[in-house]
Amino acid sequence: MKYFLLGILLLPIYLHAQINEGNQDIFTFKEIKINPIYSGIGIAQIQFEKFQNNTRSLNVVVNYINLGYWGNNTGFGIGIGQRNYLKEKNGTGYFVEPFGSYFYLENRGAKQSTNTLSTGAVLGRKWLLFNRLSFDVYLGPSLNFGFMKEGTQSTQKIDYWVGPMNGIFARFGCSMGYRFN
Repeated sequence: MKYFLLGILLLPIYLHAQINEGNQDIFTFKEIKINPIYSGIGIAQIQFEKFQNNTRSLNVVVNYINLGYWGNNTGFGIGIGQRNYLKEKNGTGYFVEPFGSYFYLENRGAKQSTNTLSTGAVLGRKWLLFNRLSFDVYLGPSLNFGFMKEGTQSTQKIDYWVGPMNGIFARFGCSMGYRFN
């Protein structure tokens, strides 16, 4: 019980220190984030955001793809984006992020691979809790350029559609992260 009361008494000191720490220049901060929506479909996505100034940051995205429920598909993706925060000056609020990315997906059983380059822009919103925990959501169009290389299994030829992976698709998600110096 003593420790509980001591914790309650020290909580305002801790919160005050966190608030004052948030008054530092924003460009010294970095964030590491994960995307829980993509994790639910078999994509482990890690994002690293480095603030360049009070309204702009560089966002690097790395994906590991394992779609075991859809054949024997595995792969990876890499991407980069430039986030521009529109109103607020501390790396929160609404943002626009033009991006570019590359995805490689391989079906080892069918000896088939997919390569896709994409570019586009997303609109989103970021919230910051306790000057450290971040949460953002985003949505936007993605213009994809790519191709699918047809393969063969040892006993039969693949008989489903393969061909170009070109078109306009949606890019969406949310991410939860931690901000540090």
